[in-house]
Amino acid sequence: MKKCLTLFLLILCSCNLQNIESNQILKTYSGNYQGNLIWSDEIFILGDTVIEGDLSIEPGTKVFFFVQDDQKSGNEFPADGFNDFDPTRLKEYEVSHSVLHVLGKLNSVGTIENKIIFSSAAKNPKNADWISVIISSDGSHIENSVVEWSRNGITLWGNQPNTIIKNNIINNTFWGAISSDKSSAKILNNEIIRAGHEGVDVQGGNPLIKNNKISKSRTGIVIIDGSSIIENNELIDVGKGIYVKEGANPQIKDNIIEEINEKSIFWFYDDFNYSII
Repeated sequence: MKKCLTLFLLILCSCNLQNIESNQILKTYSGNYQGNLIWSDEIFILGDTVIEGDLSIEPGTKVFFFVQDDQKSGNEFPADGFNDFDPTRLKEYEVSHSVLHVLGKLNSVGTIENKIIFSSAAKNPKNADWISVIISSDGSHIENSVVEWSRNGITLWGNQPNTIIKNNIINNTFWGAISSDKSSAKILNNEIIRAGHEGVDVQGGNPLIKNNKISKSRTGIVIIDGSSIIENNELIDVGKGIYVKEGANPQIKDNIIEEINEKSIFWFYDDFNYSII
């Protein structure tokens, strides 16, 4: 018992958490968990956490990520000509920062008054303090949630035409705020602020991206492939409004785009930075 208490105090002090009393028992997660889970109150992620089932999160829940990964797991992203010198693509970053990966459905539906929050546990949060919320199953629903201080924000894997990402606030993301892969998800009415790569990234499929407000981001929406519908979005103070790679076939209409023509916004990680143009 004494050894456990000592370990608890060491963790508490080393992470410099705010809003935690010394007598509070933390709900901590790290590693693999089988079956369906329900989270409420305050949750603390100590390392890469994989839910091998569905995860439901109750309104008002706060999910805090320690700036660490006690699992020491992760893989390097290859250089692509854009991210070559970015330290957050390297394995050293991956094995020292945490991710939440839900293999089943994620149901993170808050209310206007009681939003669900995914954030850094650091007292003074910084860009890329944690990696991402990754979802692998169709039918997930994220609404009235706040995602902040991550590298990737929300990441979808695979075909998810029935997944809904709606009415969320995603801010201070070092890479993309919503990485939709080839999911064909519905991305609606979200407010995205300060994304170092892009507000929404589409690798394929036919997602519906509608009524979102994306501001102070390097690129509003990036379309690599597929036939997405991009409609009635506001892309304000962005370096590039909508980028469409040759071969993609999106339907684009009624969007408001206001681009910035000077390097007025930066995203820093240690000595490395991205600029808005």
